[in-house]
Amino acid sequence: MTQQQIIALIVAAIGVGGVLAVFVILFANFRKFSINEIQTGKRDIELIQEYFINNTPKAIARKKTIKIVRNVLFVLFLVLIFFTICFTLLSRFTNRMPVGTKTLMVVATDSMSEKHSDNTYLSNYDNQFGRYSIIVLEKIDPNELEKYDVIAFKTSTVTLIHRIVGVEKTNAGTRYVTCGDKYSYLTKTDHYKPTTSDVIGRYTGVEIPFFGAIVLFLQAPAGIFTMAALLACLLIFDYNNGQISKEQTQRTDFILTVLEFKKLSENPDLSVETVEKAYLDKLVDTFFSQKLVTKEIAREVLISNHMLPPDDENVPADGENVPANGENAPANGENVQEGHDTNTTDDK
Repeated sequence: MTQQQIIALIVAAIGVGGVLAVFVILFANFRKFSINEIQTGKRDIELIQEYFINNTPKAIARKKTIKIVRNVLFVLFLVLIFFTICFTLLSRFTNRMPVGTKTLMVVATDSMSEKHSDNTYLSNYDNQFGRYSIIVLEKIDPNELEKYDVIAFKTSTVTLIHRIVGVEKTNAGTRYVTCGDKYSYLTKTDHYKPTTSDVIGRYTGVEIPFFGAIVLFLQAPAGIFTMAALLACLLIFDYNNGQISKEQTQRTDFILTVLEFKKLSENPDLSVETVEKAYLDKLVDTFFSQKLVTKEIAREVLISNHMLPPDDENVPADGENVPANGENAPANGENVQEGHDTNTTDDK
């Protein structure tokens, strides 16, 4: 591995690792926030509504259909990922992927993407292909190769996919003169002349454009780390979503037990209103359906000022107004007897 490749590997690891770390932190915080809201009852109304909406016979049948379709799509996605990984690994180490009698290869250059004006013989051949395409090769008997066939062949360093523009018979065997369609065969034929044993296969004319770019990306360090991070993100998402769903199920069961719910009607008449209390600066603000109903002094303040006894039996009911700031409240030490006349006379 060259120094440049090592640097690219380190940079890719840092970049993808940083993104993965942010993803983990965000999802962990989201899970904690959601579970806290569920456990403290802030989502009770939402859970009740979801229960009524999602547990009717029609909704259950619809959920089953969606689940089947989702599972099928998920399996197809896994199969696609599996073949992509297999193709990527085989291409990385062998530069090709055998499929029966055929071979798939990724085109890494644009040497076969267009016709050069000097190559007059190309007027009869329109089987060019672009960079990042995946092409299909067929295995063939070397004796069946003809001039102007497009072949893939290996050299000592790389694999090329070019057109045969000449055939040379030597004592050592047959060698082929090749050239990319983009270049003039008069001035830029390939330096290396492959033998019959160097030939991998002949181009069949089947091309999958642009998909090879994905394969080449996945072969690079950034692609390998990206795939690993993607799988990790899917596992993290599934774990956090499972924890939230578990809390939702437990809370829903608790609510249904408290409500003593027995049967779900086909068209339930559900209406929900909320009551919230906000505690701020020793005051209690009571909101009913997003409307302020009362503003009360916090009970502990009234107790400390001897305006309320500490006995829970005398706590005002929700919505009941309580004298504020001692207004209309008896002075300290003053006794009042309800239902009795405070004026008395002496019998003489």
